[in-house]
Amino acid sequence: MPPPPAGEYDSVPVRRARRRLRHERAAAGRRSWAYPLVVVLGVVAVIFGLLRADQQLTARLIWTAQGAQFVTVAAEPDDGPADPAVVGVSSAPAGPRLVVVAGGLNRRDGTSIARALLPELLTPGTEVVSLVYGNAIVDGDIEAKFDSLLERVRPARVDFYGSSMGGDVVLNLAARLQRAIDERTAERVTAGADGTDAGDGPDAPSLAELTGVAQATASAVEPGRTDPGSAVQGDESTDPAAAEAAPVPVVGTVYLDCTPLEVSDVRAVNRTRADTLTALTEALHTDGGAGTRLVAEVLAQRSQWSRPSDGRWGIAVDGDDLRYKIRQVVRDKISNTGISTGLIKDQYGVIRRMDAPDVLSALSADTAMVYFLPENRAQDATVDVARVEIALRAARVERGLDVTIVPIPGGSHASAERTTDEYLAAMDRLGRADVAPPVTVITGLPD
Repeated sequence: MPPPPAGEYDSVPVRRARRRLRHERAAAGRRSWAYPLVVVLGVVAVIFGLLRADQQLTARLIWTAQGAQFVTVAAEPDDGPADPAVVGVSSAPAGPRLVVVAGGLNRRDGTSIARALLPELLTPGTEVVSLVYGNAIVDGDIEAKFDSLLERVRPARVDFYGSSMGGDVVLNLAARLQRAIDERTAERVTAGADGTDAGDGPDAPSLAELTGVAQATASAVEPGRTDPGSAVQGDESTDPAAAEAAPVPVVGTVYLDCTPLEVSDVRAVNRTRADTLTALTEALHTDGGAGTRLVAEVLAQRSQWSRPSDGRWGIAVDGDDLRYKIRQVVRDKISNTGISTGLIKDQYGVIRRMDAPDVLSALSADTAMVYFLPENRAQDATVDVARVEIALRAARVERGLDVTIVPIPGGSHASAERTTDEYLAAMDRLGRADVAPPVTVITGLPD
């Protein structure tokens, strides 16, 4: 049987009828109750797929997995002035004092803050290190790296400086170190009570006396030596376990710069934005990647490259400004030295997990705590520093903490890099016991 000619089944009327039938079927499908649901699910699936692909590619090519690390910013031996060439060298000679600097939210490290405050932080026999977060914050990883840092430097005293959210990080480290000091001291007291000469008789030292001796000696410890109460170089102890035990330094001063002590201390606008980002990424099980971050950052700063217009779209875009903004975001936020979305979420998570009562109760009454804030409290648009100040005043009364509030003239949120001279002047006065600071610079809490 010969095939029918093409004109019988592929004629113009037949093609029109086919198109009309397809359109009718599509219209019937769009009228179905399930059509909007299918469209929404399809859009969500596409967005989720793009976010996951963006995150996976970024993790492999740009924000590769990295753990936290402590990087030496500067070190000065006891026998000479600081050498600029030593900056950034982790093997620099270390003295009996270690200063740990941690940056805040939307910062990868505290290096620039440490450099700004070096004239006051770097004293003879001091090593200043910056905490580099990596691409995520894992408490156990930071604690392990901190323990390794103590084993390498073997300081007799550790001071901390935390900018904004970084203050919560250093508070947790200081509390952990203080607990280790208390445990080590308790072990010595117990060992003495079990039969050693130091623990026998009515003149045996108490726990408080042992801790006090260690802290009093730490400020005068010789270079190369560690906590006098632990096994150190030159110690004639024959106990191998004591000789190998890592020394436990004392906690010196904890500097906090506009640090929130709980999530409620973050101002409502910023807290809502952070909560929304956290909830969205947790619901989608993805943090996005470099592409997502680029779009979000550029759109968030659209006022810098666009303006309202009477045109069709209601907005006029300046191409040069837009290209500049894209390059700026890529350089500052997207490059492998930038800050991943996951790190920002983890940094906010540090604030959410902060247990201030537990941390403050762990600190010794001999630990000095200094809180920097703007002289005009309202100038901090990120943290309600007045609320934190009230909490610290209460902690001083209830827990006996040594707390000093330091208003910074002309300051804003964690502005050590912008108002460096004011910070340095305040820290200089804090370190000079013979000078009574004016109230406008440093205000001690009233009894």
